[in-house]
Amino acid sequence: MGAGCCWAGRRAAPQAEKAALVLVGALIAAPYSFNYDMTLLTAALIMTYRRNRGVAEWTVYAFAWLLPILMIITGIGRVPMGPFVLVLLFAVLLRRIAVAAAPVRLQES
Repeated sequence: MGAGCCWAGRRAAPQAEKAALVLVGALIAAPYSFNYDMTLLTAALIMTYRRNRGVAEWTVYAFAWLLPILMIITGIGRVPMGPFVLVLLFAVLLRRIAVAAAPVRLQES
């Protein structure tokens, strides 16, 4: 998580996406994150809400938005849902930063 955050910090991408990546990385790095710790996740989702693209990203964002409730429901059956959703959201944010920082190539005519 630390390497991904450092890599993203050196890219020319929107600051909101970089901040959201750090917030999600902090939740992944913490050994014990409970549903009341997911306020950081809410802040990350709000920062990047208007920049969503594609059905896959919307699906990850929907699971991340419902994660505090899913953690309670799946915690009864001892199924850890939180780490999977957080890692998926971290990967989506890393991809978005990579795409935003990619150089634009002009086509030669």
